[in-house]
Amino acid sequence: MRIALNTFKFSSLKFKAAKLKEYHIPALESADTKLNTLWLHGLFDNSKNFLNVAQREQLRKTTNQTLLDARNHGLSQHLETITFEEMAYDLVEYIAKKDLKDLILLGHSMGGRTIMAALNDYPHFLSDRVKGVIIVDVMPSSYAFAGSGPIDQMYRFMTEMKSINIHGKTINQVKEDIKAKFEQETLQKTMLNNLQILPNGQLKWCINFSAFERSFNDILSHETKDCFWRGPRKVIIGGKSKFTSLERVKNDFPSVFFDFNLQRDLTVFENSAHFLYAKEPERFVEEVTAFIKKVQEEDNPQIENDHYNVNEGLALEI
Repeated sequence: MRIALNTFKFSSLKFKAAKLKEYHIPALESADTKLNTLWLHGLFDNSKNFLNVAQREQLRKTTNQTLLDARNHGLSQHLETITFEEMAYDLVEYIAKKDLKDLILLGHSMGGRTIMAALNDYPHFLSDRVKGVIIVDVMPSSYAFAGSGPIDQMYRFMTEMKSINIHGKTINQVKEDIKAKFEQETLQKTMLNNLQILPNGQLKWCINFSAFERSFNDILSHETKDCFWRGPRKVIIGGKSKFTSLERVKNDFPSVFFDFNLQRDLTVFENSAHFLYAKEPERFVEEVTAFIKKVQEEDNPQIENDHYNVNEGLALEI
């Protein structure tokens, strides 16, 4: 373990890893499983968004689960920058320190892009540790293109959040301010999940706004190409999502997953948008559980990944 971790660290000394807040949901005592699922949330979200689905008995019968707050989100460490190269390194260092194996990596939006970046940048380290990958409603390609409406909306969302005055107010007062700005309950919940009540009763945003303002363009323009990960995978998108489309999935994911097959690897929630796990939680749990059970049944050693190059180097429904 010590040798493996040191070897990993020497490959990426230019990054300072963030200390990630973790929330554990153990498998039920009756569950016969060795699999561990890591949940990675989207941009401006945190692990609280997953609690409704991650605590379901159906999932706890199949896997141990850990929900992670990304850097500059939730209760994880706040650092000056946030890029996918850094978040990929955060994830892999976390896995190395815990010496985690038999992993299912599940990521929504930014979390999905983080997983793809990690598979691309650290294929050898992850090849015998990751048993399966679930990417939820996000693309591996750049979102920094003309007419990308969701991105403009995300930036406005961050600006609106930052503009809400929380100084000296109670949580109930801020709730009313949020309701006045946002009619959509999903957005209201996202805002409230980003508030921390300090021991002195004061409120604090869990989002590091200054880091996002410095790194926003880098986050939008990041791409994962020529990764060709060979392990089991499931891509789930919302049929009404503004962040994905069937055509973009068809064109872009073959560069991420070797032998990508739409019929086998893709599931579309036709009636949902970006937060499909919140819109259709029962169906989402069924899809994730079915994938995990399939991985358990096959339980084949991870095929060695052919990609050897280590590169140097969104969650809003409106």
